[in-house]
Amino acid sequence: MEPQHRFTSVSDFWQALHTPLPIGEQPTRKRPVPEAIMLGTPANSSISSVATQAHTLQRSSQAKPSQERPWNVHRGLAALALVVVLALILGTMIYATAQQATARDTHAQTITPTSTPSMYSALANYYTGTMTPKTSIHHTALTLSQIQQHDASFNGTLTMAGQPGSLHIEGTTAIDHALQFNVASNSGTLLFKGQIYPDGHLAGSYCPQTQSTTCDTGTWSATPTSPPPTPTPTKSVTPPPTPTSRGGNNKGNDNGNKKKHKGGEA
Repeated sequence: MEPQHRFTSVSDFWQALHTPLPIGEQPTRKRPVPEAIMLGTPANSSISSVATQAHTLQRSSQAKPSQERPWNVHRGLAALALVVVLALILGTMIYATAQQATARDTHAQTITPTSTPSMYSALANYYTGTMTPKTSIHHTALTLSQIQQHDASFNGTLTMAGQPGSLHIEGTTAIDHALQFNVASNSGTLLFKGQIYPDGHLAGSYCPQTQSTTCDTGTWSATPTSPPPTPTPTKSVTPPPTPTSRGGNNKGNDNGNKKKHKGGEA
């Protein structure tokens, strides 16, 4: 504990500790000797004191981690709680994002897309009208039916009085509400040109396809109407057989028997 009793270096202390002393001799040193050795304390006591100090240091070193252990436990628990909180926050954010995406998809599915209006006039499915040659005042009835339109193109059937069956037609419409279609008839292919008017009726001229430049063979017009109802087929009913009268048969039999009887008497 006192500086004048200390060794000058650790090596001197170590050498003095491990140097055996002869029996009956006192240690002679040029440097100060610890009080325990100067008083004739055996070397074993010095060794035991050193061991005691070492044991004390070891116990103190062992006790220090035990004192720090609760703090380490608290830090570990705090870190674990922080990880749990971050995981909950991240999970909540992911769930909210997924819900918003699902809501957007559902909203997109429920929205009905609006149809873009066509720049071409819409045709009706059924028309009735007449066509009149330029050189005659007689009208020929015509019917346009089964009209199917796709943008500027359309097709259907044409029925004309005096022509057997229905004739297939194919035509086009224009942005300025003009239309034309071809009809292959017995007398050749006819070209119909016309206009679609605001009230829906059609009117124009017709001519052979070879005269498409000046198409003025006749005029035609047609008005959209409802198609006639389809006739319901009737079932033929067979009348029940007429029952035969039993009285008439008996009279005939009686007359025959009477005649036979008269003949037998004769």
